[in-house]
Order: sequence, then structure tokens, then C-alpha cells
Amino acid sequence: MEMQDPHVGSHDVVPPFHLHELKQAIKNLRHGKAADCNGLVLEMFSFASDNLLTCLLGLYNKVLSTGYVEQSWKNTVFTMLPKAGDKSLVQNWRPIAVLKITYKIFSKLLLGRLAPLMWVPGSNHGIEILQPITNCNMFVLQNVLVFHELPPSHL
Repeated sequence: MEMQDPHVGSHDVVPPFHLHELKQAIKNLRHGKAADCNGLVLEMFSFASDNLLTCLLGLYNKVLSTGYVEQSWKNTVFTMLPKAGDKSLVQNWRPIAVLKITYKIFSKLLLGRLAPLMWVPGSNHGIEILQPITNCNMFVLQNVLVFHELPPSHL
């Protein structure tokens, strides 16, 4: 008789995020960046009370359990920043994407969960490959769960 991995086919629920994970995600994001389209900056969340962070955690856990992401998280505002040189030349401007800070925090939370799953023992390439895809975390999470045979409805 063939032995089967007990985790294959398992339908465990993805555990909810915890306050300590949220605080770590906020701490790990780069501070001193531009405000999002609503005027929010990361520092507001860095100094937020546990009550406010608990409310935010409720939102993130709802997204994690339902897979529903608010429409505004799917919108990106692009703006141009000047480089050195003649501002009348297009090559002296660079685009930046302004994402909602609440989405950035959620992405960092997901990265904390996904990084251990993506790590290849004996290699430093797992994290390097994962870094550029943090803006597609829901897609990645769904595929990781499918790979581990968990139904996407558990998001």
C-alpha cells in the first residue's frame, strides 16, 4: 500500500493574520515615502493605536478568508517625478506608481506568509524571485494554495 502525504488534499483554513504580524509588516515597509491617493502615509500606521490596528486586521482577515479585495486596491495612480536636467525633455522624468498604503501593508503581510513557502533550502533565490511579485500577491497566494491542494475559496 502506498503512503500518502497527510497534507495533500487537506482543506485546512488559512489561519488569520495576528496583530504581531501586522505590526511587523508595517515595520518592514519603507518609511518616508509619498502619501497615497487618500493622503495616508505609512507613519500614520506605525504610530496607530492597537485599537485602530485591530480594525485594520479585521479588514485584512476578511480579505484573506473571502478573497474579496476592494476595488480601490486594484487601482494604481501613476505620477511623474523629475530627474536632474532639462524638465522639458521627457527622458528627464520617471514614472512612479502610487498604491494605497492599506494595500501595501496587506501585500507585506502576504509576503510574510508566502516567503517560507517559496524558500528553496540551500538557495537564496526563493526570496529574490518573490520580491518583484509582491504586487500580485493574491494571484501568487491562490497558486500556492492550489499547489498545496487547498481550494481558492479559503482565501
